[in-house]
Amino acid sequence: MHRLLFDVLNCLFTVTALFGVAIMRLISTSLLFFLLAFPLTKSASAEPLTGSLDIYFIDVEGGAATLLVTPEGESILIDSGNPGLNDRDPKRIARVAIEEAQLKHIDHYVTTHWHRDHYGGILTLTNFIPVKHYWDRGIPDQLEEDADFQERLALYQKVSNGQSKTLVPGDVLPLRASSDPTIPSVIIRVIVSNESFIPSGTKNKTNRFCEKHQAKQPDPSDNAKSLGVLLSFGDFDFLCLGDLTWNVEHALVCPENRIGEVDLYMVTHHGLSNSNNPVLVHAVKPTVAVACNGPHKGAHPEVINTLRSSDQLEAIYQLHLNLDATIAQNTDKKFIANLMDPCTARYIVTRVHKSSEHYSLQIENNPSSRRFQSK
Repeated sequence: MHRLLFDVLNCLFTVTALFGVAIMRLISTSLLFFLLAFPLTKSASAEPLTGSLDIYFIDVEGGAATLLVTPEGESILIDSGNPGLNDRDPKRIARVAIEEAQLKHIDHYVTTHWHRDHYGGILTLTNFIPVKHYWDRGIPDQLEEDADFQERLALYQKVSNGQSKTLVPGDVLPLRASSDPTIPSVIIRVIVSNESFIPSGTKNKTNRFCEKHQAKQPDPSDNAKSLGVLLSFGDFDFLCLGDLTWNVEHALVCPENRIGEVDLYMVTHHGLSNSNNPVLVHAVKPTVAVACNGPHKGAHPEVINTLRSSDQLEAIYQLHLNLDATIAQNTDKKFIANLMDPCTARYIVTRVHKSSEHYSLQIENNPSSRRFQSK
């Protein structure tokens, strides 16, 4: 393209010398139109679709930070990565929010549980982008597994101005309804929190996988108390369960599956093997799974095998290549955002068409995307 431009300019100067300024002006106008229609460079980032629901899985290297932007332009950040590290994770979140999602603020911030790799980034994120509303599972008096919890909690209460609100199963995040009758509204419902669940409904089906459950040692940490949500957008459903653990996952979907089937599954607990119970994974039957793992954390081979054995799964995406596993034990390389350590912190984005009938996944700076049908 640059060679073509050189040839065009050279021709332009020759024509000017032979035929005068009037002809040169005419050709210049045509050249301007050409440049506008066919730019020399093209952004490698995924371009947003008008009216789409966008879900960004931001790389915080083994933590979690998931940014959702509704067709109404309302934004929800679920978790915020790690504290410290020279504000690495808040800066990464802010870059995606401001440069990619074109946000001026974040409307809602949700903490799934009180481990530093999930809420630590919010303590300084507001230095880079304002956050309006704060939601969590409730604030515990103490956290035995974190000696610095009280110090971090004081910072959380400071940035939230002490105005965070507790979510319980059955609550729906107060999002704006769609202003366009042809575009569905986004509904984000809490389905689990503090080891309590939404009640079983008349439409819930008996989970035939429950009989295969093999209990593991109970997890006394805050992981088991994770807040989990189910996002619905017309025909499209997305499941995010924080770091919910094995036995609690079983209780959520047994004897009846309270969730139903989903299109997109954020692999629970970064893809660690004390989560992602097959009785849940096989019951919700995801079409696509995304693991927010790090190079040395998550995307365990056992979990990858569980996902691969789910009968409706079409693709597994990972934020990182698991460097502690073999190539075969990871997903296909073309579905891994970051192959090296250190990395360039590429994100994975899901764009759900405004009709909600189909969606695509794309890795940042990768021109190709893959399209899937909603259930």
